[in-house]
Amino acid sequence: AGQVNGVVSLVFEESYARFLTGRMLGMPAEELSGHDEVNDAMGELANMVAGNIKSKVSENGAPSLLSLPSICRGSSMQVE
Repeated sequence: AGQVNGVVSLVFEESYARFLTGRMLGMPAEELSGHDEVNDAMGELANMVAGNIKSKVSENGAPSLLSLPSICRGSSMQVE
């Protein structure tokens, strides 16, 4: 929200999201239990990417705000 509005979407296969989570937590993906750890890690990754974009946009004179990340799971998802 602000002078610049948009959506940052990160889309990963489940196996790659688990791999990234394992790397972020310093543990093998096979040791992750359930979806909570993966959801949290992907939300944090989205925050890092969107926060970097927000900083660059703000440096160019267009301040904006970030909302909390949303995590969606499924297949054949479309954003309209």
